[in-house]
Parts: sequence; structure tokens; C-alpha cells
Amino acid sequence: MFVTFPISFPISAILDKVLGEEVGNVLSKSQMKRMFEMLELENVIKSSERKIIQAALDLQEKSAKEVMTSID
Repeated sequence: MFVTFPISFPISAILDKVLGEEVGNVLSKSQMKRMFEMLELENVIKSSERKIIQAALDLQEKSAKEVMTSID
């Protein structure tokens, strides 16, 4: 890295200026859920896999009280 730094850093700086910042895809949770439903319909993923993924997406919105079972 130290050997190639004097060459690679100016090239990367020039490319950043010319090409601009990299724009990635950003999906909301609802868009991701719809995408996984479509993948399930196309038999790319199984129904159980989709349910696990969607539950993981919903996990942040749930409190511990909602998912705990009572001791009774």
C-alpha cells in the first residue's frame, strides 16, 4: 500500500471529482418486505426464509414486553 499510495491516491481523487460520489440503492423496510414477497412468489426464497427476514426487520419496532411469555 505504501508503494502504490503516491500513484493511487491522486488517481482516486481525480476519479472522485470527475465521476462524483457513488450512489447506492437505499430501500425502506416496506420496500424490502415487498421485494422479499416477490422473491418468494418467484420461488427464489422459501416462505420460511421470508418470514424470518421480515421478523428481523420488525424486531426494532417491538418491545421486550410484546414478545415475552408470562410465567403463569
